[in-house]
Amino acid sequence: MHKRRPGTKARELEALRRAKRARAQSGEQAQLSWDGGVPEPAAHVLAEPAIEESIGAALAVAPAVAQPPAAEVSERPYAQAHGWEASRYAGLFPILLVLVSQWQWLPRVMGLFGDGWRLFMVFALMAVRNIRSLEQLKHVRRQEAGRLLGLGQLPGVDTLWGWFYGVAKQRRAGALLAAFFADQLQRGLVGTDVWFTDGHLLPYTGEHKVHASWHTQRRMPTPAQTNLVTCDGRGRIVCFEIQEGKGDLRARILALGTYAREQSLGVLPLQVFDREGDGLGFFSALVGQQTPFVTWEKNADHQRLLAFEESRFTHALRLNGTDYHLLEETKTCVYAPPSDGEVAEAR
Repeated sequence: MHKRRPGTKARELEALRRAKRARAQSGEQAQLSWDGGVPEPAAHVLAEPAIEESIGAALAVAPAVAQPPAAEVSERPYAQAHGWEASRYAGLFPILLVLVSQWQWLPRVMGLFGDGWRLFMVFALMAVRNIRSLEQLKHVRRQEAGRLLGLGQLPGVDTLWGWFYGVAKQRRAGALLAAFFADQLQRGLVGTDVWFTDGHLLPYTGEHKVHASWHTQRRMPTPAQTNLVTCDGRGRIVCFEIQEGKGDLRARILALGTYAREQSLGVLPLQVFDREGDGLGFFSALVGQQTPFVTWEKNADHQRLLAFEESRFTHALRLNGTDYHLLEETKTCVYAPPSDGEVAEAR
């Protein structure tokens, strides 16, 4: 520690770069040994702890989710042999490595859709390259992309649409989503303290007659579906459900309460939703289900809100860099169903 190294750092770097250029010109590769010899030790070794040591062995095991019978697979991925080749889509390969090794991507989609795994690999290419439709794949280098996806060669657009409809007719997307949502919960990849649920419009411009949903920006009903998305406190998607027309937010919140219990989360997540879920009958159902929730009052009296004294807001909260002061009160809500009445307290 007290001895000074000979020379300067600049000269050491110059010598290293000179040696690197010399190896590149001679074609020498010192770090790898292809003839079975002992390779030279690496300068740096990245040691990643096992997932069992990081978040516990229980979280590393995927939950048991009911799956339909396995589909038949006649074509295996990466079955074509070829040498080293350059590819302009090589940036996709690290994503595929994570999907296959960490998320068991191929076994999952092959078990549900059989040869439909080919379409899901194409979807991975589209997601990474920001390709919005199957029609745009006609601009992709089919041979380079196909070998990277394990297909040999990417087929034409007509064949891709055939794959698409073949997968859609199996109607197993629900099972795939259920297994994926449960898996990320058990692995701790999404939060379980607060769940935010809201509906998002999915407009439809086709020729078929579908249900109408409310377009907030245009302030008019429009043919569409509603995607009810549930996110955690950091905006990560926990799960979602696409419903026809306007959708049923209340039934979705009740289903999320049941879903949280089925996943054995311990502490149930706090369900947060907008005023569309307002209603004493719905609140009574949530209290009876023992599902914690937060919402705001529908058609609130603005003048009554302004009448609250500022000194009564005694609780402080800081969220996303903004300071808030809260007032908490207990309000008794009485709901009388056709059979008998129930009394619930809401804060």
